[in-house]
This record gives sequence, structure tokens and C-alpha cells, in this order.
Amino acid sequence: MGMTVKQASNLLRRLYRMGFLKRRRVKRLCAAASGKLCHRGFEYVYAFSKQGVSYLRWLRDSKPLEDMAYTQLMSDVVSNLPEELRHRLSLLSLYRETFKYRGPSRNLRLFDNNAVPVISLCIANARLGEEKRKLLIENTLLQHELDNAKRALDQSQRSVSMLYQYWAATLVEASRIKNEMEYWKAKAEEYS
Repeated sequence: MGMTVKQASNLLRRLYRMGFLKRRRVKRLCAAASGKLCHRGFEYVYAFSKQGVSYLRWLRDSKPLEDMAYTQLMSDVVSNLPEELRHRLSLLSLYRETFKYRGPSRNLRLFDNNAVPVISLCIANARLGEEKRKLLIENTLLQHELDNAKRALDQSQRSVSMLYQYWAATLVEASRIKNEMEYWKAKAEEYS
């Protein structure tokens, strides 16, 4: 397997402590200098525990499906990201490829707690920014229409005011003419 007995023993002990293996202690058979078999010390015989068997079953059956679902989810999420954020994530993944340690990173937990809410908030923020821009344009158009309507209303009110002034002036003039007509009618009756 390309590793020493000590390395293999340490790996087996680690899996045992994690609960994936069970072990039993047996006497170690060795060949003596005379060629006889004798027992010197002990060794452990490892077997899979119930948890280890279920973990292997999960690795064989469920993990590939889970990985495929996460890959599809990642693809969907990244395809909806802005170009700048997509570029930054690809640079980060290229940078992580240079690491010797390829395990999970606390800085980029894509599907635990941190990155998915941030990504969804970025997408929502972009969507809300676009909506805000549309609303600002609509608000500007409505404000322009409102200003035009106010100008038209002011013009109409000035026209109505002028009509009332002309009407009042016409009534005053008609009353003056009527009074003058009655005056001359009274004078005409006085002379007749």
C-alpha cells in the first residue's frame, strides 16, 4: 500500500477512535531464532463497527448523489451571480488548489451557513437594485407628468380667474349701462 506498518497502525487507531472500527486484542505469533512459533506481545485485529458499515454504505450509495446535487446547486447559484463575484470565486478556488491541505475551509463554507446566504443576499441585492433603478425612472416620469399637470392646472385657474374678472367687469358695465339708460329714460319722460 506504500506505507509503513506504523503509519497503517496509526490510521487504523484513528478510525477506531472515530468509531468506524472495532478491535480485539490477540497474541502476536512470531518465529523465534530457532524457527519455532512463539507468542510475543499482542496485536489488534480490526473489523468494521456498525457505524463504520453504515458510513461505508453512505459513501457508496448516498454521497455521490449528494455530491451531484451540491454540484448542480453550486452551478445554479454561480450562474446567477454577477460576473465580478463569479470571477472572484473562481480565483479563490484556483488559489485553494495550490494548497497542500484540500479539506474543508472555514473561510468558504458554501453550503453550511455563510456563503449561501451571502450569495442569495447578493442576488437579492442586485434584483432590488434593478427594481430601484426602474422605480427611480418611473418616479422621474411621474414627477414630470405631475409638474405638467400642475402647470396646466395653474393655467386653467388663471383662465378661470380672468373669465371671472371679465364676467364681473361685464356685469359692472351692464349695470352702469342700465343705470344710464334709466337716467336717460327718466330725463326723456321729464321732457315729454
